[in-house]
Amino acid sequence: MDKESIKQKVFKILSQYIDVNNLNMDSELIGPTGIMDSVLAVNIIAKIESTFNVDFFKDIELNSLQSISSIIDYIYAESLDIKEID
Repeated sequence: MDKESIKQKVFKILSQYIDVNNLNMDSELIGPTGIMDSVLAVNIIAKIESTFNVDFFKDIELNSLQSISSIIDYIYAESLDIKEID
């Protein structure tokens, strides 16, 4: 899957939970100035994990959840790893 397809799906998922119209690729999602609280983050993570068959917590890579861009990069890298195994 290419990054543009991943981006579209991620934005579609996020739009189910938050207003994405004012977000950019580097908007902070979690952390001190993030727009998501922990409950919302868990719901979004669960949806993204099931949609893309990835596991954000296998390596405890919370930096992968900092922004839309980092989420897309993580999913893309994971999809490359899956293809290499197949």
